[in-house]
Amino acid sequence: MPERSAITARDLLVVWCVFIFLFFSASGSKLPSYILPMFPAMALLMAMQLRDATSSAIRWHLLFPVVFWALAFAVSTQVGRFATVDAPAELLAPMAAALRVGASVFLVGAIVAWWCLGRRRVTAAILCVAIGHFVAITVVLQSHNEFGQLKSTARIAPKLLPLISEDTPVFSVRAYDQTLPFYLGRHVVLVDYTDEFALGESQEPDRWIRTLDEFITRWQSLPQAAAYMDRITWIELQQRGLPMRIVFEDQRRVVVTKQ
Repeated sequence: MPERSAITARDLLVVWCVFIFLFFSASGSKLPSYILPMFPAMALLMAMQLRDATSSAIRWHLLFPVVFWALAFAVSTQVGRFATVDAPAELLAPMAAALRVGASVFLVGAIVAWWCLGRRRVTAAILCVAIGHFVAITVVLQSHNEFGQLKSTARIAPKLLPLISEDTPVFSVRAYDQTLPFYLGRHVVLVDYTDEFALGESQEPDRWIRTLDEFITRWQSLPQAAAYMDRITWIELQQRGLPMRIVFEDQRRVVVTKQ
């Protein structure tokens, strides 16, 4: 029998990366974080490649991150161009400042790495790039904390819970935040919102409200209720004369009660 060829470590790592990337790319319900299991394999593949890389080859590969971070620095000086109603300039300003700091840290590390490569100190150059990139990314991610609060309901629950009882229905109108049920410690009733809940809503149609008109009728019939919505929906309901009292609002969201 012919001898079977052995599977090398490189082959296994390549299959590992390709399978995870293709599987979750083809999946209908995926999040970017689903491909995280491929990163250890990618890191090992990079280490194997860098082990035999020459100084000139690494210099060429260094150009792309240098250009990326230089562009990031330039973009961070134009924060006003990217401001929106949901993300005003004053909220983006700390992130822009952190991006400039991060970019500067990496570019300094890249300059030192380039100097090391000129003296064929490959290991020192790789360490400079890795440390510079790690520090830069950490600085940028830390600056996202304030902006990330617009994607969380952690600040909403302490303001809403003291105002409602355990039996008070909470509606999520034309919007949904996955952290809302968690921080409130109860389920919410979806209103005119489908997205990833299409299957569940088709199986249990009585557990959600299809239209805004149905919600208005339900709201007016209740002695007490609370609702989470975006600002556009709040303006529409306000124009239609729905009795509401604001208990929380920010650039993106409004939370109201009826008491």
